Amino acid sequence: MEPVLVWGATGFIGQHLVQTFVDRRIPVLALTRRPLIPELSTHRPLVRWISIPEGDAGIDAFADAIRHVKVVFNLVGDSGAVASNLNPIASLDANCHIQARFLQACELGKSKPHVVFASSRLVYGTPDSLPVTEDLSLKPRSFYAAHKIALEYYHQIASLRSVISYTICRISNPYGSHNSRPARWRRFIDTLIEKGCRGIPLEIYGDGAQLRDYIYINDLTDALYRCAVKPAARNEIFNIGYGESFSIRDAARVISECTGTPIVHVPWQEEAALVESGDYAVDIAKARLLLGFRPQYDFPNNVQRLIKNRVPFASEGSAMTTHG
Repeated sequence: MEPVLVWGATGFIGQHLVQTFVDRRIPVLALTRRPLIPELSTHRPLVRWISIPEGDAGIDAFADAIRHVKVVFNLVGDSGAVASNLNPIASLDANCHIQARFLQACELGKSKPHVVFASSRLVYGTPDSLPVTEDLSLKPRSFYAAHKIALEYYHQIASLRSVISYTICRISNPYGSHNSRPARWRRFIDTLIEKGCRGIPLEIYGDGAQLRDYIYINDLTDALYRCAVKPAARNEIFNIGYGESFSIRDAARVISECTGTPIVHVPWQEEAALVESGDYAVDIAKARLLLGFRPQYDFPNNVQRLIKNRVPFASEGSAMTTHG
């Protein structure tokens, strides 16, 4: 496989995706807006790290990098439904504005790359029916989700103009961040695992009865890889998840039983309650059929494995996280 470009390469998904290509001996152009982490340089010469300047100054740098690849993994964007509602302008800048510059760079580069775009299951809001299929109506409950929908259309419009081809991945709740990574990369399950292994009570909002689909990062990177190499993925939208749902309460119970740490139910914070989507169960039949996607890591057994093999976290506090 020819070199690929991973944009957002220092984030949670990005780092794991870069490692996936390193393991497959595939060269990577790794783009980031953040300062480089020292240990990332150990992957050279397979990985070439490029820091993109902020604002319009980065468009030429984008365009130059894109000319050298046929596939771009587009992972950039600030997550956080609650944060986006509290500061919609910041969310707009961190998501829509920079993506518009990226697509402009794709046009300047004139190489018509295939772009695998990381969207979110939050675009469905409170689903009309379960399990969720790709043709379900979109009902965002946050500016973050609304921006993801807009960006899906950005990519579709760019494809109509023959600037790119695309695959849009509406990703369920991923987990599996390394315990050595900063807390901002940890998702809800990773935070619960951290707390459980440190003996900190596992806090969940309300009764925790709402369903979630949790996908392990190795399954997620496999799905993203397939979106790049499968011709059937071109100009398609996929739900990417494990395909089996657990209540938040049951997910916390798995961790509690492995660590001996109690579960504590806390009242809903107002802003968190506003973005809560209720039950989410996803249909991944389309990804199975067109991508050959077969998730390998079932939630209970994999979480038990992660806890058993885990090195304790350094103390970093115990801030509450939303349920995603």
